[in-house]
Amino acid sequence: NNFTDAITYNSKFSEDVSKNFYGIRARVSKVIYNGVPDYTASENANSVFPKAPGTFLIVAIGRLAPVKRFDRLIEAFHKLQLPEARLIILGEGPEEKSLKEQVNRLKLENRISFPGYGDSRALLSVCDICVAPSQGEAFGLVAIEAYQKEKKVIAFEDGGGLTEIIRPI
Repeated sequence: NNFTDAITYNSKFSEDVSKNFYGIRARVSKVIYNGVPDYTASENANSVFPKAPGTFLIVAIGRLAPVKRFDRLIEAFHKLQLPEARLIILGEGPEEKSLKEQVNRLKLENRISFPGYGDSRALLSVCDICVAPSQGEAFGLVAIEAYQKEKKVIAFEDGGGLTEIIRPI
């Protein structure tokens, strides 16, 4: 904390948290955004995540943890007046049971699914849009992966470093 000469961050948000919350200072600091390797979708993406004709497929990918705020996404999806829309939340984690209970309570079992852990590349290949509802995300790797598949990404304003990735695009 007191003897750091240089430090790198994966987003401006991470840098601000480091300086303002933890008090970390360095003579030199630089933001270097993460990246992902270039890859192509598996040829059988639609068989892994079949998309019915006329369906508008929304995906969200991440660990099912409170900071990812999938509960807010489910609530927003419930209010969405788009009957042909389907939501797939890809991931596993401690919030899985409560999120599924929320889906049942809202009677959305036929429109929202939780396939667990799976091939995010295949899912991004067949989706129409990717939503990242996280709060204070240090970086938005899922946004980079979605952009590689030429998909649109939506994030909440308080998404942290994730918004730095999305805003310029």
